[in-house]
Amino acid sequence: MSELLFIYSGNTTFYAEDESGRPMYLLDYCADTGIQLIRFLENESQTSPYSLLPGYEKAEEFREYFKDFLVGLLCTGISFYDLEGNKEENPHPIELLEFDERFKKAYNVRHLILHKKDSGFEIQMGYVITNIWDALFVELIKLVENGKLFKQCEHCKRIFFPKDRAEKYCDRWVENNKTCKDVGYLYKVEKDKLLKAYNTAYKTKHAEKQRKIRGKSQSTINGYTTALDKWRETARLELQKAQKGEITADEFMAFLKKKMEV
Repeated sequence: MSELLFIYSGNTTFYAEDESGRPMYLLDYCADTGIQLIRFLENESQTSPYSLLPGYEKAEEFREYFKDFLVGLLCTGISFYDLEGNKEENPHPIELLEFDERFKKAYNVRHLILHKKDSGFEIQMGYVITNIWDALFVELIKLVENGKLFKQCEHCKRIFFPKDRAEKYCDRWVENNKTCKDVGYLYKVEKDKLLKAYNTAYKTKHAEKQRKIRGKSQSTINGYTTALDKWRETARLELQKAQKGEITADEFMAFLKKKMEV
């Protein structure tokens, strides 16, 4: 197949074959706008409308580029991006005004009239897409245009659509029949416990140093100062290991109880 017709109606996207100017809906691919894009980027769908387009053999390359692009949009401040992903800090206002018209010309817009059951009519806008690169850009632009909120899950780091701006974890299954939403908060709390334990241990070691050096010689003071600095440096590395799951919480706690080597 050489082209697809992407039809947008409200927050829904229909992907249709363009045969003799009359679209045939591919119902297996109909979805909320952006769903197919996210599934493609995260390689979560066995079937995709993009697989019907030329260029799909470069799917992995496009996944890497577009996911980095989306993560960049989520992580940077106010800025503008053109259709090739180039950042424009100070775009000309006339160019912004003409963007919609340029976009329509670039993708061969078709307007479709839908006769609804209540005898009313609805105009649907479709874009004739001839390659996977354009397909991804059109879907991304429509996603942003519709104000569809997307985020990167704080646990699995994959893109998802949150129910509201406060949601930080997605509903994907990750381990032991639990979702990121189930385990993400628990991991965060566990990390906080580890950090709290580190801070408590450091304060204890610092207080110990102050007691040991009271009224002592400079060499003794220097010895305890060096010992505390060395302990703190090692403890921070151990904290990072514990937070990443490279060592257990019990192993980390055992380290914190070790005496400073003076």
